[in-house]
Parts: sequence; C-alpha cells; structure tokens
Amino acid sequence: MQSAPRKELSLFDSACIIVGIIIGVGIFQLAPDIAKGAYCWWGVLAIWLAGGLISLFGALGYAELASAYPQEGGDYVYLSRAYGRWAGYLFGWIQLAIV
Repeated sequence: MQSAPRKELSLFDSACIIVGIIIGVGIFQLAPDIAKGAYCWWGVLAIWLAGGLISLFGALGYAELASAYPQEGGDYVYLSRAYGRWAGYLFGWIQLAIV
C-alpha cells in the first residue's frame, strides 16, 4: 500500500514557482512593445495568432515525439535518436552550462 504524497513544497519547488512567475510576467511587459510595432489593432491580433500557431505546432511536435519515444530525457532522447549519442551528450552539457 502506497502512502499519499505529502502536501508541502521544498525550497527548490518554491524557487521554481517564483522564477516561472517572473518569466511569465514578461508577456505583460512585452505586449506593449509588440503593439507598437504593429500599426493597427488587427496587426497586433495577427502577430499574436501567428505566435500562438507556432507554439501550437511546437507543442504538437513534442507530443508526437513523446508518444513515439516514451522514455525519460526529453530533448536528450530525441537528439540522440536523430543524430547519435554525441548530439544528446552535447545538448546535455549545453543545457547544464547555459540554461
């Protein structure tokens, strides 16, 4: 019999939530600058719709990859299968060093 998960957040969990909120708030700061680049209301709407479609296609692509290769590792697994172990290894180190 498994016990129920504890209802608590660690310091790391809390820090990740705060960082996500800070990054997520960027959409509210960036929107006026995007609107300045478009000269009418439908231009702003077109830019947001194009961005939403690009995001949707990216999400669908990742969903397809995740269903085709259901292993832990995400991008590491996909790059390793597509280009070889060196690509996955390099991605892992770049992810660690930069992101």
